[in-house]
Amino acid sequence: MTMAVGRHDPTRKTIYLDQSTISDAFLATEGRSNSDAGYAPLRDWIERIAHEANLCLSTAHLVEVARFPEIVTGDRMVLWLDSLPTVWVRPADDIAEDEDEVWTKFAAGIAPTQAVQAFTDNPINAFRTLRTNLQALAVAATTDGTIYPFVNAARHLDLSAHAAMMATIVKAAGEDAREATAAGWTNDMKARKVAYNLRVALRQASWNAVARINARSDPDLGGRELSVNVVDDFVALFEKEPKSLPATRLRHALASHWAKGFRVKTSIKPDELLGDFFDYQHTAVAAAYCDVFTCDGRVAAGISAARVGLGRAPPLKRKGHPGGTAGFVADVMSTLA
Repeated sequence: MTMAVGRHDPTRKTIYLDQSTISDAFLATEGRSNSDAGYAPLRDWIERIAHEANLCLSTAHLVEVARFPEIVTGDRMVLWLDSLPTVWVRPADDIAEDEDEVWTKFAAGIAPTQAVQAFTDNPINAFRTLRTNLQALAVAATTDGTIYPFVNAARHLDLSAHAAMMATIVKAAGEDAREATAAGWTNDMKARKVAYNLRVALRQASWNAVARINARSDPDLGGRELSVNVVDDFVALFEKEPKSLPATRLRHALASHWAKGFRVKTSIKPDELLGDFFDYQHTAVAAAYCDVFTCDGRVAAGISAARVGLGRAPPLKRKGHPGGTAGFVADVMSTLA
C-alpha cells in the first residue's frame, strides 16, 4: 500500500489531531479489552474528514507510533494512516524560519509577498530538517511510497537527546532553576529573567533572518539590503502585536506554563520530558496554523489564551475534558459535522 498524500486545500479546514487521539480512535476499533470504546466513532470520522478537509500529520506522529509497545498493532496503525489522504505540515524549524523572515520584513516596513508556509504537498519536505539519523529513511519512505520504513527505523532511535533538549527549553522559558529559588530570587526577578531570555532569542532569530534574506537577494527588498538594526523593531513587534510570530508565541506560552509546574517538583523523569517533547513538537508545527488542534489538558492550559489571541478556537483537550471521553469525541466531531 502506498502513501495516500493529499494536497493542502486552503478552502477547507485544517485538522490536526495529536497522536494520542489518533491512537485511541484506532485502538477502540481493534477489539482490545484495555481500549476506551468511547473513542470508536472517531475512526470513521477521521477517515471521512481525510477526504473532506485537510487531515494533517507531522513526523512527530510517526515517531510516536514507532514507540508503540506492540509492534504488530503499530504496524496496522501505520497501514491505516498510509491509506488516508493526509496533508503534511512542515518541520518546526522550517516554519520558525519562515515566520522570522516574514515578521522581520514587517518590522522593517516591508510587505512580504509570500506568507508563512505551514503545509507541504511534498512529503519529503516534512522530513527535510530532521536532526537525527532518520534523513535517509525519510528519502526511503517517500521513494518507497509508504511511511513504514521511517516508522520502523524510528523504533531504534535513541531519543535521550530530545528529552535533554526539552529540559533546556523549559528552563529557558521559565528560569525554572530551583537553585535560583535557593539563592533567594523573587518571582519578579525570575519573570524579568524570562523576559530577557525571550528578547535575546527573538533578537537572534531576527538577526539570522536578516542574514538569510540578504544572502539570497530577496526580491521583496527591491535590490536593497536589510539592516540588522531591524532586530529591535522585531522584538517590539512581538511584544505589541499579539498575532505576530504565532508559532513562536505558542511555543513560548507552552514552555513557560510547563516551567511553572515543574518548579514545584523535586525531579523530572526523562520519560516525562520525552512525552513533553512530542507535545511541544505538535504545538510547534500545528497549533498556530491549524483550525482544529487536539491535545491533553496540560498543553491546553498552556496555549489556550495565546491561541485565542491569534483568532483561533481554543484547543480541544483530550484528557481533562469536562464531558469525559464522550464530550471530547462529540466536540471533535462537531468541528466538521
